[in-house]
Amino acid sequence: MEVRNIPVPRLMLTPHYGELIVDDFNLNTKRLSRYATEASILEERMQGSEEKDLFGNIQQGARETELTKVSSLGEGRKQSPENTIIAALTDYPLVDYESEQKELLLKLAGQAVAHYKSFVSDERAVKMMVENNFRQIAVEIYDQILEHKKYVSDGYLESGIREPEPYLEQYNISLSLDEKPVTLESQLDRFPREKVYTGFKKACHSMYRFDSSFEGRLAYLLDKDRSVEDWLRPAPAQFDGLFWRDASGDSQNRYEPDFVVEFKNEIAMVEVKPGEEVNDPDVQEKKKTAEKYCELVSKNIGNYGIVKPWRYVIVPTEKICLSATIAGLLSGSGKQETSLYSNLRFSDVIPQGEDAEEWLPIYTLAAACGKFAGGMEIKENRWIYAGRKFDDEHFVVRAVGDSMIPAINDGDYCIFKANPGGPYSGQGRIYLFQYQGEPDPFTGGSYTIKGYQSHKGPIGLNTRVELLPKNKAYPPVVFKSEDGDIDQKLHFVAEFVKVISSN
Repeated sequence: MEVRNIPVPRLMLTPHYGELIVDDFNLNTKRLSRYATEASILEERMQGSEEKDLFGNIQQGARETELTKVSSLGEGRKQSPENTIIAALTDYPLVDYESEQKELLLKLAGQAVAHYKSFVSDERAVKMMVENNFRQIAVEIYDQILEHKKYVSDGYLESGIREPEPYLEQYNISLSLDEKPVTLESQLDRFPREKVYTGFKKACHSMYRFDSSFEGRLAYLLDKDRSVEDWLRPAPAQFDGLFWRDASGDSQNRYEPDFVVEFKNEIAMVEVKPGEEVNDPDVQEKKKTAEKYCELVSKNIGNYGIVKPWRYVIVPTEKICLSATIAGLLSGSGKQETSLYSNLRFSDVIPQGEDAEEWLPIYTLAAACGKFAGGMEIKENRWIYAGRKFDDEHFVVRAVGDSMIPAINDGDYCIFKANPGGPYSGQGRIYLFQYQGEPDPFTGGSYTIKGYQSHKGPIGLNTRVELLPKNKAYPPVVFKSEDGDIDQKLHFVAEFVKVISSN
């Protein structure tokens, strides 16, 4: 078997930003949760934090101890609700009460407390409510702070470029006893991601797994395209040293592209992403790191074993079809495009013209939940033609996973209507849910697309709720009343309307 190799120069890049600034803003109190407000309940919870020592004396419990330790803002006095919130906020890495943020933090905490006072008239009850929930309140305010942060300057801590290793990192794949690798050609209908693939002609490793069917489809195109000399899926340590910074300020997130592709005159780092995710902040931060790597490597052609320029490209999943060419996929996209494989129409500008009202915005599942359940301001950056007019409560998300087949397939563009009405257990009704619990294995977050079935007790309250997959290979997601208030843990974000057909 021919040994293939793409020389990958070694380089460390770590984001290094200058002074952090949080722009002044007003708190969106619609995004703050509501908590128990009855004094008797709050008092019982506070008293429940008391503990007895070995001699029977009442001692402060964990909650009261945490309140006194959270900060010195109270200076030995009982803290106001505002100071309790600020004290909890100062535990976050991007919050500094002793800086210019002080006035903003005072304002935000004041606006939060004023919001709680609008439905809790008793000052003591407001104070107790904040002290019972200050950690969650701080989380919700901090999320909004992150949306208004910026850095005065940015850049990277760079190491010197080193020559590529004489060999590629191995891509280790373990197979179960009854699992056999398949070829890409044998899976042209779906390219399921759970398969292990082999039989490549131009890949640098003998076997790969892919994170999505779109990556499998792109691998098929790479392997048969005449312009491609070699391609690889980087092993986890192949780009050891590339880092990107997330919204929380953490600069230690490792980055590696989905593919590296070598052509006659260049090498491309390729990332595969749904079009609606391209402008996601995390995706853009990864892009900055990758482009910086390509820039530095390309400046050193002739040194360190570098013989070709590098470039970085994001390929939208909507463009990856069996009739596409690699040259076309890596050339970038226009303002409006048509997927040859699906015949669906997309636009990355706000549609104009006679059919403008027949286009719907596309959101990720997380963005849809944030906008329609959390009141977040989400900027639309991609639209899809829906075929007829819909009102502003309708939107589109792309399904992930096969738990809802045959009704919804992996990758389908689905129209949803926000704010669905009950009763929810109607035959065949499907919803987008946001919930408290373990992340969905397909979406990676606490949101999912499922059917719904409830079981009520003698007094008509839900005692058990099941989120039902259509695919019998998957179990339902179950919520039980003994594990907590089901209505608090489960939110109906939107109801499924239809899949946008490619016909």
